[in-house]
Amino acid sequence: MEGRNDKKVIFAGHLEEHNDLKRWERDAPLDMDMSDNKEAINKIVDAITQQIKKSNRKAVLFISSSKLRSQQTSELIAKELKHSLGDDIKFRFNIESDLDGNDQGQFIFPDEYVAGQVFEGLKLAGKIYLNEFSENKNLNYRFGDPFLLENGEYKYPELLKFFSKSGENYKEPLIRIFNSVLNMSRKAEKLEKNTEIVIVAHGLTYHILQGMTIVADDVLKEKSTFQKGELPFKIWDEYLKRTVELKDTAYGFIDISNLGNPELIKILQE
Repeated sequence: MEGRNDKKVIFAGHLEEHNDLKRWERDAPLDMDMSDNKEAINKIVDAITQQIKKSNRKAVLFISSSKLRSQQTSELIAKELKHSLGDDIKFRFNIESDLDGNDQGQFIFPDEYVAGQVFEGLKLAGKIYLNEFSENKNLNYRFGDPFLLENGEYKYPELLKFFSKSGENYKEPLIRIFNSVLNMSRKAEKLEKNTEIVIVAHGLTYHILQGMTIVADDVLKEKSTFQKGELPFKIWDEYLKRTVELKDTAYGFIDISNLGNPELIKILQE
């Protein structure tokens, strides 16, 4: 068996799910009545089809997060690929929970909340979470945390009515996504050269992976040096400078070749 010479993978963003947080929280099935979903699936399938025809590969390995919307997106892409490429193409599906986006805790819904409505608590918590990380450089702040201060008061008391339990901090998904990609990189070395790898996951997963690839390349070329604890902020900054939002493109290409760099691993572990 001849192994792959490259580690470039296609990243497809999951399609949009039904907006009913009270019924499904953040793990709802896809809403295929949405026109944006139909447009996105066409973009993704066209890109993968072109890539497969170019590489002449005969198999696709889908690696998705554990969320239902990611798994269903993988299955839908495979179904459409079979229509465009025929029965000669083979599919395999792996579920990788480490590719999940950040856990956002447990919600408390106002009595007037109805399906399809914007949940104000999620919107507010997202803004605070981003500010604590990017502005206050707080890697330990958890999504939805009202943040109890030493004087017994809350920094964000407005979150108390929206969350019964806070979610993850930024550091936790960063580490597990990185570990997942290391495992993926090792698998890529063992895969036949005729296997295309497609990751199906979330916007946060994409921005972490894209940021990591940029930083890994800089580390390899000795363009960047880091102090202890700086790497997460560097990943964020590089992503914002050089990439577009996944929701604008539906898919992207990620080269994971340098993510196994021992120097990068050492920096992340610090």
